[in-house]
Amino acid sequence: MPLLENFQPIGAIAPTSQGLLQLQRIVAAGIPLSIWVPSHLEHPGVQTYARPLAVHLQECWCHYRAWIFTLACGAVVRLISPLLTHKRQDPAVCVLSEDGRWMVSLLGGHGAGGDRLCQVLSAAIGATPILTGASHAQGYFAVDCWGTALGWQRGAGDWNAIARQQAQGKPLRVYQTCGSSLWRTALNPPQAVEFVSAPPAENAIWITERALPSSLTSSVAWHPRVLWLGIGCERGTSAALIQQAIDQTLAQAGLSPLAIAGIASIDRKADEVG
Repeated sequence: MPLLENFQPIGAIAPTSQGLLQLQRIVAAGIPLSIWVPSHLEHPGVQTYARPLAVHLQECWCHYRAWIFTLACGAVVRLISPLLTHKRQDPAVCVLSEDGRWMVSLLGGHGAGGDRLCQVLSAAIGATPILTGASHAQGYFAVDCWGTALGWQRGAGDWNAIARQQAQGKPLRVYQTCGSSLWRTALNPPQAVEFVSAPPAENAIWITERALPSSLTSSVAWHPRVLWLGIGCERGTSAALIQQAIDQTLAQAGLSPLAIAGIASIDRKADEVG
């Protein structure tokens, strides 16, 4: 399923036969899962663990980009809490009730896409998604992840400060120099957004090919991929020297490497080691 490609591989834990049944419904809907069950529930198409679940999770936690548990939320919290590092690194975690009626987005709702995963999985099996984030409850776009769906790269800045500003209902200033503007049509009336035509001093969201000035400590940047680099070189030029030239050129022009869409060169340079 294309909507879930960014989450693969997905690990799933079912400590009971009823929980396994619900996970198999997800697989039957065309969503690949790596299902783990206790050894006494051995079943075709699933993997088993013999040691305590907490020990098993320690070994395989980092091998999956998302997890689904058919356990009580409290039990899941206790199991995964020793494994958590940072919200920019932790996988998305969803909890499915044993009767298949409810799906909770427990961890990584924004940064790891847990809310989106929860909604897609719920739709696949007819469950009700439970999303508790403020942006969802208030009908706001999530400032720290909405650009991902547009293929943009999240850049520098104090994302927590901007998220707090949004949660408090304060207007968000947006300065956009490139990329699609169709996202503006999806803004809900409660979301206060001010579009500015000149670079704002502080507390703003930049959507730009330019590098965010380091002096703007309370602004953030999304970078649409709009830059193409044309590379030419003398025979035998090293990759390190080409990289240095790219870095210097971008810095001199005030451009962000996160805005690069691709690199191109003449076909006669296809055999260059650099």
